[in-house]
Amino acid sequence: MSSNDAPSTSVEVYLGIILFFLFPMCIFIVIYYAEPGFPFRTYCTCVLGYYASFGILLIVPIDIASVVFDRLSKNIGDSPSYDADNNALSSVYNTFFTMVLILGSFVLILEEYFNSDGKNTTFILIIKIYIS
Repeated sequence: MSSNDAPSTSVEVYLGIILFFLFPMCIFIVIYYAEPGFPFRTYCTCVLGYYASFGILLIVPIDIASVVFDRLSKNIGDSPSYDADNNALSSVYNTFFTMVLILGSFVLILEEYFNSDGKNTTFILIIKIYIS
């Protein structure tokens, strides 16, 4: 990876600061608003779900700024720094989107069955899902 292929420092710094401060904020939100009787695994899943959801929203400003900066530069469409920024942001977008998809579509549904039934047997849960 050459120096032209690396994302710009502003994108790296923005992602580092935003994603670093987002995690404790998500922990606070879940602890403050969640029902006290939740199992620990549900707290963890909710924190990760909020982290990925808010992360997608907080990446949008730097994405827009990088597009605007590219359009105002002299080498429009041929900027290696824009391509590197775009690759870095798209990998973060893909990671967060996959987290939201898996947590929202599968994990939280299974945990709701666990929490409402009171049984933590995976085999019974899988049978119950396929029967209904």
